[in-house]
Amino acid sequence: MKESKHLKFVEQIDFATQHKTHKYDIISKSDSTLLGELSWDNHWRQYIFSPEIGYKTRWSLDCLEDLSGFIKELMEERKKR
Repeated sequence: MKESKHLKFVEQIDFATQHKTHKYDIISKSDSTLLGELSWDNHWRQYIFSPEIGYKTRWSLDCLEDLSGFIKELMEERKKR
């Protein structure tokens, strides 16, 4: 699990399918709410954020920067492989 100032990035482990790419739950540090999922999109060739269905979220600039920074880290790791 990785953390930023406002968010927790918890890797989903799926032993049954053994995905080559990682999926992450994005969780609010302030109240432990699941905000959505970060996963690889083959069509776009990049990680994308999918918000949790039925939960209305509000994002500050800092929260968006935390999410964006984590995506950038994942993309850099992917380029190195």
